[in-house]
Amino acid sequence: MLPRTLLPGLLGALGLSAVVLSGCSKETTQRDVDRSTITLNEVRALVEKSKPGELLIADARGPRAFAEGHIPGAQNLAVSRFSGVHGETDPALVRFTTIVVYGDNPGSGSANALAMRMMSTGYDNIRTFFEGFDAWKRAGLPVESAPRPEGEAAGDAPGK
Repeated sequence: MLPRTLLPGLLGALGLSAVVLSGCSKETTQRDVDRSTITLNEVRALVEKSKPGELLIADARGPRAFAEGHIPGAQNLAVSRFSGVHGETDPALVRFTTIVVYGDNPGSGSANALAMRMMSTGYDNIRTFFEGFDAWKRAGLPVESAPRPEGEAAGDAPGK
């Protein structure tokens, strides 16, 4: 049994340890994604001012939507590309100073999921453009298109 005089000190040390250890957690939460939000004007400024190799624009939408139009220079990245296991980052992506993730609009689950998965994997330079591609187009900003996904002809309906 411990003397009563040691008990308060021991409890204090245990409490401090719990606080310190909880700060070391690698778990990514929705709050982390929400804190990474970037506005249309901030994205536009990054696109205009970034040097080659500094900025990656990650389009979280499906290949068909990406082919129909996307922010110039964007890469179409699927959530499934990232394991979510901390430390399993892709050297080709780690080199970017900033990675901006976007979907169609604020209701886009794909952008949220991609940002969270990338953060969980260990990318600490993620910014989430929740206004999305819809806001980019409404602002009259330039749009690129890409060849349709393999096996899909112009006019094909989804699922056919």
